[in-house]
Amino acid sequence: MKVLFVCLGNICRSPMAEAIFKNMVAEKGLSRDIFVSSCGTAGYHIGKPPHDGTRDILKSHGISHDGMQASKLEKRHLKEYDALIAMDEANFADIMRLKDDSDTAWVRLLSDFSKGDWVSVPDPWYTGDFEQTYALLTESCEMLLKYIMEKSE
Repeated sequence: MKVLFVCLGNICRSPMAEAIFKNMVAEKGLSRDIFVSSCGTAGYHIGKPPHDGTRDILKSHGISHDGMQASKLEKRHLKEYDALIAMDEANFADIMRLKDDSDTAWVRLLSDFSKGDWVSVPDPWYTGDFEQTYALLTESCEMLLKYIMEKSE
């Protein structure tokens, strides 16, 4: 299973989700079975590390972000990955504009795996609230991992 988290610039939400999910996958001993990455729908920050706020919140929770660099969503990702997980409705729409019938990936909003009533992961680039983003991502990544594990049984 290959999972790709997608946000706008790939320096706040999607790399945070990638790091959180990788950590959860490793804790379950599934690193050989589940590959995790992230990208952005825009190329503003290609090659840059995650935002300072993202790095700080991950570090405070003991989660590594080593080696992470921003990259941009490409059409090939819809064939190379099994699941593309969008952080908000705009990211979802951008992914769906690239998707055609030959693509094998399923595309979902991360909020589809939430217990809450929110739809979009607020972008801490604008809100400054990395704690809120971390909490929403952690809850939803737990539910996503549970979904993937149940689906593969």
